[in-house]
Amino acid sequence: MKVYSGSAWVAAYVSGSGFLATSGGSLTGALTTNSTIDGRDVATDGTKLDGIEASADVTDTANVTSAGALMLTGGTMSGALTVQESVTFESSGSSKPVLTLKNTNADNTPPSLTFQKDSSSPAINDEIANINFYGDDDGGNVTAYANLKVISPDPSNGSEDGMMTIKTMAGGTLTDTLVLASGNATVSTINATTVDLGNWTISELGGVLYFKTSGTNKMKLDASGNLAVAGDVTAFHTF
Repeated sequence: MKVYSGSAWVAAYVSGSGFLATSGGSLTGALTTNSTIDGRDVATDGTKLDGIEASADVTDTANVTSAGALMLTGGTMSGALTVQESVTFESSGSSKPVLTLKNTNADNTPPSLTFQKDSSSPAINDEIANINFYGDDDGGNVTAYANLKVISPDPSNGSEDGMMTIKTMAGGTLTDTLVLASGNATVSTINATTVDLGNWTISELGGVLYFKTSGTNKMKLDASGNLAVAGDVTAFHTF
């Protein structure tokens, strides 16, 4: 209610029961409106509020799970998870964090870890996947001690070629150690005293190479270039 003060209409306070002052007060009965209050549609918002559990607790696992969310402390996701940026799993515990891919199906198929390069313009030598293995050196510098990389030397449809390179640190430099390319394997250095070739083995002992088959040495080559053969030697033979 307003009254005229002589110069302007001003809000007036009506004393007595059954009135509510414009400055505020307590309303004991219901308030019904067909418009909005402070710009909010009370009827619509009230319906939403009715759907919230009384005394709801966002720290309660049951409440959070029933709302389709996960607790920060962990939980189980039944749907797919798509992440647009980087993800870091960090732990100060020993031998952690651990990433486990677990499949409980009774068939003969395993879980899978997939790397996909989805390019709109595939090109020669595109890098498809890259895995780095980092650790600190004794100077506290983050160092890549090994690397596994996959590229596509030839992305031509129907005649694609693939190449996987495993690098290891050698003398402070990442060096190609094993290259698997187009069905072939290249090893930079074989550091072994015995190489098993199936029916034959080649062994090194005291600087001498021994060629053995069926458990018997058939040939040896010493550091001076002297060759000893058990059996006949045929020169200029055509195979």
